Amino acid sequence: MRLIPPATPEEGWLDALAGEALASGRPLDVSSQPALWGGALRACDAVLIAGAGLDVLGATSRDHAADLLHAYLIQVLSSIGREHLDVLCLPLARELPDHAAQGALDGARAAQAEGLVGALGLGGPDPDRAARILRQHTDLEFAFVRHEHAALFDCKERLVVAGTEDVAKWLNAGLRALASVSSPMAVRQLASEVALT
Repeated sequence: MRLIPPATPEEGWLDALAGEALASGRPLDVSSQPALWGGALRACDAVLIAGAGLDVLGATSRDHAADLLHAYLIQVLSSIGREHLDVLCLPLARELPDHAAQGALDGARAAQAEGLVGALGLGGPDPDRAARILRQHTDLEFAFVRHEHAALFDCKERLVVAGTEDVAKWLNAGLRALASVSSPMAVRQLASEVALT
């Protein structure tokens, strides 16, 4: 579940949404605002995902890109109060200079070797690039893709379909899915749809 703040927050919304999301037992994407979610998710044992805020486009060298990744990771880990992030999603499926993409991969692999990161994923707006990168780098465990792009991938078992309202459809097709939630009711509704698959 991708956690996002509600458009019109009411008093107590953060604890209510975080509590319901934690109770669902599903992996939680805190990328939208790690510092916001971190306070409500401290000391939890949920699988946490982050990476959407990572930007290596401006990196001037491979080392600079790795440093930007490490800085982002330190910020996220500090925000969520953990020493380990379960899933780091790298924004490589977009036009990046080779040194930036390779530096981000190098930095992510180093963080993984240090035990700071569990799984490595891939995200970004260019599905063709994502498919190519996923084929080339077997250490990237999966790609987050929009539902309309899922058919472009040969390796369906390595996909997480994001940006969909019809999670059950993708789960029934044998794929993983990530849906955005901004209220406890949305979490319960999603959990009930998933339970029926």
